[in-house]
Amino acid sequence: MANFSGDVSLGARFNPVILSAGAGRMVDQVWPDPLQAVSTASAVTQCRNRLLNVQMAMATGGFGGGGATVNLLGTNVYGQFAARLAGGGADGVGQLVRFNLPAAPVFQVQGRSTLSVPSSDYQPFACFRVYAVYAYANAVIGSAVADSGLELTANGGLIQSQSAKGIGFGRSATGVIQARSQTIGGGASSNVAVTGAGTTFPAFNDTLMTAYEVQGISATTTAEARINWLINGRLVRTALYGAGTILPTFSPNADYCWTCLIANVANSVNLDITQFHVIQAPTIQDCY
Repeated sequence: MANFSGDVSLGARFNPVILSAGAGRMVDQVWPDPLQAVSTASAVTQCRNRLLNVQMAMATGGFGGGGATVNLLGTNVYGQFAARLAGGGADGVGQLVRFNLPAAPVFQVQGRSTLSVPSSDYQPFACFRVYAVYAYANAVIGSAVADSGLELTANGGLIQSQSAKGIGFGRSATGVIQARSQTIGGGASSNVAVTGAGTTFPAFNDTLMTAYEVQGISATTTAEARINWLINGRLVRTALYGAGTILPTFSPNADYCWTCLIANVANSVNLDITQFHVIQAPTIQDCY
């Protein structure tokens, strides 16, 4: 049995030998909990802590005035179970699924110049992978980028709807997937088209199940921290922390805790999700 190991942005490959996959993980949680997904319950409200092998609650439900829950999809159109986040109408009502703090916070050391730890004692820490596998069930053209897909934000807010600092993915009004970064509430942001003409995914079909991933590598005493955006394991954007970047920083100590969520407030769009996974470990290799 082969295991996938390594940083895909550095050309990792499937390894034909048995490895200790995920050794050193500090966070490993997946939603929906497979045990709940095969039960008779329609509302998917639980995730699975894979380190402790226990069920934990998720924050799910309506956003912007909505009160509906996030339910199992009643068909096998994808060949497996999926959870549906219903899109909003004219009032912007949408759906949200979020790992509850302190269940699965994701930490990152963002700056190397302000580290208070002696360089002789410093070890790489707080690397993470956060990914979600989802499809736009009805990819309506005209549904804007506003909070449609995977996001990592400050305190669980939404990047566009609530002007939260954050990074993640979105979908433009023309159906283009964008890798997003917003620094300050209401301030500078950067949306980079990563599908469509001129990208590595020129004929991208967002109605198919696709893995969207945000990967973080913490700063060391000699290297800046960085964020990678990946689609189906392929690097589509990368950005470094440091002077002049558009990545959000959060404190004088330049380290912070991300909150991971999937939102869908796009008008008349349904987002179908098969997996939402949060992993953190001392090195990025340990996140596989």
